[in-house]
Amino acid sequence: MSEYIEGENLDITSANSDEDNEMTEEEKSKLRKGRIVKIIIGILLVAFIIYVIIDSTTTGYIRTGVTSFLEWIEANPIPGFFIFMVVYFFATVLFVP
Repeated sequence: MSEYIEGENLDITSANSDEDNEMTEEEKSKLRKGRIVKIIIGILLVAFIIYVIIDSTTTGYIRTGVTSFLEWIEANPIPGFFIFMVVYFFATVLFVP
């Protein structure tokens, strides 16, 4: 395929030939496994969000857990500081409000 751009004749060849587009079975297997892992993680995150919503309107286990965690931090200031940093880090990475 040739293309004329600004007075120059450029020969544009496909970077991906038919041979490059063919994937081996191992590569296909890796792609399938990667997709399955992403789907499972997505389902787990949605399930966790649904659990939090339902729990906040019914039993309140999460609220009780957070309250007892904060009380433990107050009772144990030195290790509580470090544990709080770890929890804060993961909450920030996972965008948990």
